[in-house]
Amino acid sequence: MRFEDAMRLSAPIQAEADHVHVWLISLDASESELAHCQELMSVSEIERAGRFLGRTDRDHFIVTRALLRRLLGLYCETPASDIQFGVEADGKPLLLCDRHPSLTFNLSHSGGMMLLGVADGRPVGVDIEAQSHRTDPLRIAKRYFFGAEVSDIEEAPERQRNALFLQYWVAKEAALKAAGVGLRYPLDGLCVHFSPDRMDANVESLQPERLPADLKVRMLPSEPGWYAAIASRGHPWKCRRMPVAGTAPIYAA
Repeated sequence: MRFEDAMRLSAPIQAEADHVHVWLISLDASESELAHCQELMSVSEIERAGRFLGRTDRDHFIVTRALLRRLLGLYCETPASDIQFGVEADGKPLLLCDRHPSLTFNLSHSGGMMLLGVADGRPVGVDIEAQSHRTDPLRIAKRYFFGAEVSDIEEAPERQRNALFLQYWVAKEAALKAAGVGLRYPLDGLCVHFSPDRMDANVESLQPERLPADLKVRMLPSEPGWYAAIASRGHPWKCRRMPVAGTAPIYAA
């Protein structure tokens, strides 16, 4: 979805208890659009934007915060500039919305794309990563991944290793963010078990007291060159790609 299309949305959006809404949006914006984005941001967000050394990173941060505020404002039926955030005890960002106190969200951005997950009454975690051929996926996997995952990558043809590595990486990140532990939990302390089509995954933890046993991960179809995943827990849930136009894709999880 294009940035300008997302910013034009105006109708209230209703979250669903048995679905996680998924927004995948380009962060490309013009100078005038960037100026409008800054009008929606808080003072602390503007200060954070000013600390970026690179212009591209700064601009993407500005657009991401504006889009986040704009979309959450539609769920909360609140002006974007009035959206308030807090922090949970584990450090995870928290939406403060009196109209819909059970609304949850999680955000990730990479390579000029933003991924947002929104849910009602359930934790959600998302991750998106742009493909890079400058990394050595096997070397990183041997350092940070579970043994079976390393073997899966090592046994694959070399041209497929980067894709497999990124599938595991975004799945792990999304699961840890949904659990609210982030990278404080070691990546080699959980093992991702993909389904045969590699679109769904269960998560096995070596420290089950820290990581919920009912975490489920869904890999998301995305633009070429990106890998994305979303995770949540609890009773069966589905992903709904937003905005709904015609027949919206719904992915079981």
